[in-house]
Amino acid sequence: MVFKPQKTKFQRLVIENFYTLSQWAVNPWRRYSLALMIVLFGNFVGSQLGMISAVKNLMDPVAAFLSVIFLEVLIGIRRIYRLDRTKKIFLLLIDSLRYGLFYGFFTECLKLL
Repeated sequence: MVFKPQKTKFQRLVIENFYTLSQWAVNPWRRYSLALMIVLFGNFVGSQLGMISAVKNLMDPVAAFLSVIFLEVLIGIRRIYRLDRTKKIFLLLIDSLRYGLFYGFFTECLKLL
């Protein structure tokens, strides 16, 4: 007989916060403004990672490897939650972060040309 693990207080708080966030983001303007903020944050983080790795010339391959691993983890998380309709806002946030990071990396590579 397999028992389900007990939900901790932290797990309940995280689940309740995502539920509250998804209820708050029912309005399309709120949802799109939240997605835009996450895209801009991802763009900022992507451009900052590109600048930091450009200053530390020895860390370019390591930073590129870690960036690709992080983007692949986000893609894997997206595949897990793709079919779950209750976590639609979570998918939107993950996709927005991926797009922002990719755009930040892309603009940094254009600076190097």
